[in-house]
Amino acid sequence: MSTPAPRATLYRSLAVLAVALLSIWAHMIALFVVVIVIISTAALPKLEGAARRLLYGVHGLALAASLAGLVRFVIQDAVPGVVEAGDRAASKQAVAKLRGLLVAEDVLRRLHRVDPDGDGVGSAALIPELGGFVPLRKGKPLEAPLLNRELHRLVDTPLGQAAHGGAYLYLICLPRPGGGWTARPGEPVDEEQAERRWVGYAWPSAETHGLYETYFIDEHERILVFANNAPHEPRYLGPEHPPSCDAALNGKEDWKVWKGKQPRDHLPGDKP
Repeated sequence: MSTPAPRATLYRSLAVLAVALLSIWAHMIALFVVVIVIISTAALPKLEGAARRLLYGVHGLALAASLAGLVRFVIQDAVPGVVEAGDRAASKQAVAKLRGLLVAEDVLRRLHRVDPDGDGVGSAALIPELGGFVPLRKGKPLEAPLLNRELHRLVDTPLGQAAHGGAYLYLICLPRPGGGWTARPGEPVDEEQAERRWVGYAWPSAETHGLYETYFIDEHERILVFANNAPHEPRYLGPEHPPSCDAALNGKEDWKVWKGKQPRDHLPGDKP
């Protein structure tokens, strides 16, 4: 004849089952409930027959329910949270690399390596020129490339060659004589304007869930961000779909100031 389950143990087991069932909906507590179920199972008294089957059956149901809640937590909260954190990190790196391009252009301006008019103020350079892949305009290739080491792979785009680094592509445009912009080495550049004007962009290199934002920077470190999340697919995506050189300037899109960043009011080498 089997011994009946102690009343206190039975009530505790039913309480554990109730909490486990609750964790299916309140899945944030599911991991905690799984631990409780395991501890409660280990603390069961030694029983035989129907009492043993009852208590272990209740705990088996509790474990199944809490594991279901844990799976929901992983799918709905944990994994998206990890992805979102990765997207934030990629976006921060994109802005950091754009700022690296700004530093490189500042160095060229101070060293006036591109200075056709000989006024001691250097003009800006394009991505392939900064990386030493092609000679500077009316000069030699840079002996020590100024691109971030992670940007030393070039890819072709309809505008010109961009640098690929991490989850983003990077492009620089310079003013052309008579108006407009160019990102292609060998095309005419308005060198006088290029001493004080250039723009750069960073946009996603491939379609990645949650990673859409496109960034803009100019010679005054004005940093803008564009959501780039059209209903069906990102507007700017991969080498085939770069932002136009004037995308952030023509007023056709809702570019916003990045984190309240204010532009600097002078350029390196400017007289006070």
